[in-house]
Amino acid sequence: MPATLSVLRDPDAGLSKMRSGATYSRTPRPIVCDPLFSLTQWLQAAVAAEDAAVPDIAQTFAPKRTCDDLEDGPSPSPPSKRPSTANSTTTDSFVLPLLPPGSALLLPSVHPLSYHYNTRAERDKARKNAKRAQQRGDDFLHNARPARPGVVREHVQPSTAIHTTVNLEELPANSSRYESLTTDSGVREHFNYDKLVAEGFSTIEWDGKDSLVIVDADTQRVFAACVGMPEDPSYAAACEAAGEFIRQVGDGEMFSQKEKDHKRGDDFGVINTGILYGHGPPKPYNLRNVKHEGAVEALLSNSDIRRLALFQDAALKLYAPKLYDHYHSHTIPLRERMPHLRPNWEWSVFSAAAFNFGPRVGGHLVLKEAKLIIQFPPGALILVPSATITHGNTPIQEGEVRSSFTQYSAGAMFRYVNSGFKTQEVLRLTDPAGFEKMAHAKADRWKLGLELLSTVDEILDRAGVGREEGEVPE
Repeated sequence: MPATLSVLRDPDAGLSKMRSGATYSRTPRPIVCDPLFSLTQWLQAAVAAEDAAVPDIAQTFAPKRTCDDLEDGPSPSPPSKRPSTANSTTTDSFVLPLLPPGSALLLPSVHPLSYHYNTRAERDKARKNAKRAQQRGDDFLHNARPARPGVVREHVQPSTAIHTTVNLEELPANSSRYESLTTDSGVREHFNYDKLVAEGFSTIEWDGKDSLVIVDADTQRVFAACVGMPEDPSYAAACEAAGEFIRQVGDGEMFSQKEKDHKRGDDFGVINTGILYGHGPPKPYNLRNVKHEGAVEALLSNSDIRRLALFQDAALKLYAPKLYDHYHSHTIPLRERMPHLRPNWEWSVFSAAAFNFGPRVGGHLVLKEAKLIIQFPPGALILVPSATITHGNTPIQEGEVRSSFTQYSAGAMFRYVNSGFKTQEVLRLTDPAGFEKMAHAKADRWKLGLELLSTVDEILDRAGVGREEGEVPE
């Protein structure tokens, strides 16, 4: 039977007091939803079939190639518009590397605001922000600092754990095993709230303030997180201002009908920017936005958007620390090897970002395989493995307006780094033994990727924040 799970703040429930006098909830309260649902048989069949709808990079090139691709440098001109793909996260997501991540913020309705720096004060502020960002970028390049114990204690320890019956180890992956398979990337799946409830989906009434973690029933690994907003009025103001800014930028851009026709809809524009890999060029490349260069620069330099991007990066580090380290260990070598590549933000492990100017996307986030409907408040952040779990949004209420901002990475880039900065075809030509070794490792690589996800206890232990004596997780 479907259930409605209310996750709202209870100021007195299960609180412990710290030396400072601050209180916190000792342990996540598990919520068991849809215990009869299981994807085991379907997932086993999908893995056995190894649906190769998305081919290996090597298969996209002619069979006969030289070793010229080993020369690092700017790639041939990439496509001006990012092609649809089931292997990159798009909205509301992080992807497992061997899958990559992204994270989405649904931003509140607001009024337009100019995005040009018209005054000296604005220009001075922009320069100061750029200097601070450069310092963060330098720190990021040399050290992926773990989340502070106090942050873990404040945000992870009181998280509510939502248990599902989805078995992550049996989720389908494509033939390369670096990316998972969900539905076809070109398919537009529209979710109707009432219909989903009738089909047995459970609804989580999330307030956007308390953090929730969604865990795999068998391994207890956290594979999705609803990240509570910081208790800082300035952060809520930043969300408001960022939403206002994104919509103003969208209103000022001219999108062709072709640009508006994509898998997220057919009546609004989407701008993707950052570093991608695949779809033609043999090396990672910066996505070109020739018609929207001014908009991209304005979005990436906006101080409110940068703050949200920094929070997304920190959230991944907090709820998936091993996964974050894996991103860092692959992102930095790639940037050092190919310094001509320009990341959106030097201090972010995400390689790309998407700005969705759709005015009617939002409401609730649907995780199809988990049969969950999560209330998605304005300004909220949810980390989801969108290349692993089929997901989407229900329509918002009449008169509401939403925009979204997502960070993600392409799984193929992890394969490129692991292949010695070579395509699979070049690796086969130059290092047959290495190519054969990677081919034999495919069967286990997907599971190794899942090991990068953490349980709540592992996150607490890593930060040195243990459970209190005698406390047992429910």
